[in-house]
Amino acid sequence: MIRPLTISDFVPYHALRRQALASDPFSFHTTMADWNGRTLAEHERRFRYTLNQPDNFILGAWAEAEKGKQLVGMTAFERYQRERIRHKGYIWGVYLVPEQRGRGLGSKLFDTAVQMAQEFAGLRQIQLTVMAHNDHALRLYQSRGFQIFGHEKAAMIANGRVYDELHMQLLF
Repeated sequence: MIRPLTISDFVPYHALRRQALASDPFSFHTTMADWNGRTLAEHERRFRYTLNQPDNFILGAWAEAEKGKQLVGMTAFERYQRERIRHKGYIWGVYLVPEQRGRGLGSKLFDTAVQMAQEFAGLRQIQLTVMAHNDHALRLYQSRGFQIFGHEKAAMIANGRVYDELHMQLLF
């Protein structure tokens, strides 16, 4: 099941975001040190802020588990608020737990986010970034019509290793 998260989903969201940073540390700008440097209340404020904006959302993918439904994937969309760039928004935080990958759930989650964003009046462009080494994500985004419009060299340095990042957009 895929649905927009609500304020009551903060606890599973927080746990999944922590898991994403731990399991795929080189796919996100945020480090565990950055994450752990914020209080739970700060994380919750940011979560609430995102959900309270009219053209923003965080989607969750839920799967059956021993303890009932469990949040196993997420992605978020935020629209730029300034008047001259309100025709654009961006997808961030795309993540699916490793044991759910390869089953089509990640594609469905991403497609749902794109479809929901395209329904916002006046939105004409969705942007995202992806680490250049993430071939699987890059193929998914390109198969959905996203095109590379920039290649940022040395966008991130982690553990002494340099990572490039690709900037992508979907125009509609």
